[in-house]
Amino acid sequence: MPDFITQNAVGDIKDVKVLSNSSQMKIQREAAVQANKDHVIVTGTHTHVSGPVQVPPQKIIRRNDLGPKK
Repeated sequence: MPDFITQNAVGDIKDVKVLSNSSQMKIQREAAVQANKDHVIVTGTHTHVSGPVQVPPQKIIRRNDLGPKK
């Protein structure tokens, strides 16, 4: 289940050190594509995001208040 759904996006907020292309990410990405919406992931400035997660149609938004501090 995504953390948010808007008119233009399906998204998830991840407060983690490492973000991988998990089955959850794959399912949400596919649901976004089928709904003709962006798949948005909000995560930390210093979170390591694996390569496959960074491939469009995903949009990564980085925030200082999430993920590892360094």
